[in-house]
Amino acid sequence: MKHRMLAGMVLAAALLIAPFGVAAASAAPPTGNVCADYSTGHIDPGPGVKQVTYTAPAGQVILAVCVKAGSAKQGLRPEAVTVPAGATRITFSHSSGKDIGHYSVLLGADPLACIEGWVDIDTRLNGRYECVETGLHVWTTDNSSQAKVSLGTVASFPLSQAGPLDLDWTGTTPAPGLNLFVNFGNGQTGTLVWEAAYGGDDLWLTQSGIDKGIEAPVVGGGSGSSHHGTLAQWSALYPNAQVYGIAFSLGSGVLGDGVIHAISAGGTVYDF
Repeated sequence: MKHRMLAGMVLAAALLIAPFGVAAASAAPPTGNVCADYSTGHIDPGPGVKQVTYTAPAGQVILAVCVKAGSAKQGLRPEAVTVPAGATRITFSHSSGKDIGHYSVLLGADPLACIEGWVDIDTRLNGRYECVETGLHVWTTDNSSQAKVSLGTVASFPLSQAGPLDLDWTGTTPAPGLNLFVNFGNGQTGTLVWEAAYGGDDLWLTQSGIDKGIEAPVVGGGSGSSHHGTLAQWSALYPNAQVYGIAFSLGSGVLGDGVIHAISAGGTVYDF
């Protein structure tokens, strides 16, 4: 994958990021005198070890952990460890405080492995996403104001070099839009949106940017807002503008369903 890893909290500081995860993992309490084999089989940490930190292999998450210490005659039967949803690393011990005799770990495929380096920007109550074989499946469950899915990642390139812009989509119409988070200079930041429905490389300014007084090359109809222009027009007006993040957005108010295969911006292909 060509995803760029998040560097610092630049994007998070500029935008509201809300977590959107999967349900917590659960497993039946261990029975008998030893842990179930699970995915790893029994792992013996060696003598004198009272606490273990386990890291899942790449692309997998931890679903359940069983830990055994002492003997069943002492009432020290195997215990299930509470595992947070989507955990890839966990530290655990036996409640008795005794040395760990063995442990085992149940592993599963990470349902969000394809979005490594991406964070939630504005995924709302009725927005959903999951990794599938062909890309990132995104959908909304109704067409209310809560129907929105938006994820983003840090980027760094001049606005003048943002093109060609593309979002490879198989699904309902309209397709998700592509957002560029731009530092226009003089302390002004705003979001430009590219949508295939408007053709070419027309980019429109969101309302927050309009409210900040950011000047647009064109003021008039024919785009997603009254303030818009081609990439060349925006670059001519703001020759030193820099893009510091990108995102996609399905909704709000759109009942949609489909798969994003890849996003192109700033000379980079972000494939899922």
